[in-house]
Parts: sequence; C-alpha cells; structure tokens
Amino acid sequence: MNAVCMVAHPDDCVIFAYSLMHHFDRLKWHVGYLTYQHTDARAQELARFWARRGVSTSFLGFVDDYRDIELDHPSFDTNAARDAIQNLIRDADVIVTHDRQGDYGHPHHRFVHRCVSLLCHDHVITFAPPGQGTHDYHITQPDYDETELPLHWSVVQAFHKESHRNSYVINPTTYH
Repeated sequence: MNAVCMVAHPDDCVIFAYSLMHHFDRLKWHVGYLTYQHTDARAQELARFWARRGVSTSFLGFVDDYRDIELDHPSFDTNAARDAIQNLIRDADVIVTHDRQGDYGHPHHRFVHRCVSLLCHDHVITFAPPGQGTHDYHITQPDYDETELPLHWSVVQAFHKESHRNSYVINPTTYH
C-alpha cells in the first residue's frame, strides 16, 4: 500500500508524522514537501534522514517565505503549487497531512491541507492537536538524535521534549 506524508516544510514530517509512519512502517512511504529544493541544506538533511529508513522524498520547490505568516497567505503561485501537490499524491492509497487549521495556524499548512482535501477526502489522515484525534501514537525512544538532524533538532525538540507523541484523525470506515 502506498502512503504519502504531504507536508509544507522539512521539519513537519518529523514533528507531526513520525510516530504514525514509525507505527505503520510496512506501508511504502513517500514524504512530499511543498517548500525547498532538493539541493537546499534543510532538504538534504531530511532526504538523508528518510533514505536511512527506506522512505523516498520529493521537494516541490516553493518558497518558504516567513512573511507569509504575517500576510496569513502564501506568496507563491498557489495554482502551480496545488497542481504539484495533487500530482504527487494522486496515486497514494493513504495520505497523511496537516489539519484544516494548519496545526497551529500556519498558512502553508492550511494550504497543503486544502490541496489534499480537494483531491481525496476518503483516504486522508490529518494531524490533530495533542490528545484530540481519534488515534494516538507514541514512541518513547525515537531512533534518531541531534547528530542526524542538526538543522532541525531544536524545532523537533520544542515539539517533543521527552517522547514522540502525536494525535491523528483517522476515518474509521476507511482504515482499520
């Protein structure tokens, strides 16, 4: 079964999806990122991280402009980004992505959620606020540390201080 974790930024997959991906490691995972080129340092770090775990990655190359947070709207070509996201997820059996509110309100996260939702409603799993999803997955000892994710470590640790616990909204009629 093909599964895609479609996120906005290189650290989102580890922060929000890692525990689910770890729990369902028998799926053929691919991580898609809205932002960054594969040649960027942040992208290379995550591509190596996932390659060690047998997971492929794609970087769609849209600009991660921090001013978009102030504007509360993406500054890139949203039609081109929507098409790129939908092409990436088109053949997936399972898609994991940001929730409708953009997790903590990030406009790029909300945009990715809208693009995924436009194409496929039935087989989408969304991140949820801690303890507010239909399913929780927890990893006491993640199999990575700061040496593997030096560019992302402080952000990942801000979300996961002692363990890796995430909540997800999973449609019970679609997934068992």
